Amino acid sequence: MSVSPSYLTKFLRLARDMDLGYNERPKAEFHRMAKKILKEVADRLGLQASEYSIRSNVAGIAVSGEVTLHADWVYIQLGQSCWGPDFGFMYRSCKGQRDYTGGQNRWMRWDALLDLDRACDAFRACRAAA
Repeated sequence: MSVSPSYLTKFLRLARDMDLGYNERPKAEFHRMAKKILKEVADRLGLQASEYSIRSNVAGIAVSGEVTLHADWVYIQLGQSCWGPDFGFMYRSCKGQRDYTGGQNRWMRWDALLDLDRACDAFRACRAAA
């Protein structure tokens, strides 16, 4: 089941909420929604269940924590940046699911998730770099 545009819009509002780390309920919602979005991304990238994992690190107060899709060739981490809510989220190439440093960090603005197909095209470019 794919995520709807309204679901993505609601998630983007949470992602930009600078008080997210201080509020347990919205933070939990951010993590739940991020997992669902990253599952959709994995499906659109054609990844099989054995080819990736989705992890959630709630972290402590004052931060959003992060939700990560880690596949054999791409690492996508949804979480608020210390540079503010408009900076976006990080993704990069990697060489396997035990590569935690990977290639060069790349940043995508949150709004890019409103067009998941186009965002997935950018993620696919990591395959060539892996």
